Amino acid sequence: VFLEDSGFRVTCAGGVAGAETAWRSAGDDIFDSVVTDIQLPDGTGAAIAALSLSRGTGRVVAISGYAPSRLLRMGYRPELFHSVLR
Repeated sequence: VFLEDSGFRVTCAGGVAGAETAWRSAGDDIFDSVVTDIQLPDGTGAAIAALSLSRGTGRVVAISGYAPSRLLRMGYRPELFHSVLR
């Protein structure tokens, strides 16, 4: 809501399949940015990131409620992510 109220066009998807549908619906439009969770009901944020970058998205932000140590145990490489802690 904040982004829309600030004048941005927002497209929401509930997982990888929804993101694929959103890209098909967008046609030649390119998303400027994508925000994804690391763990999704039908896949991972890494799949969203790969799809996003292959479609020309400028930047991908992956978020997670998981602790960094758990992400590492899940197989995510630390060099793929930048952390911001507050």
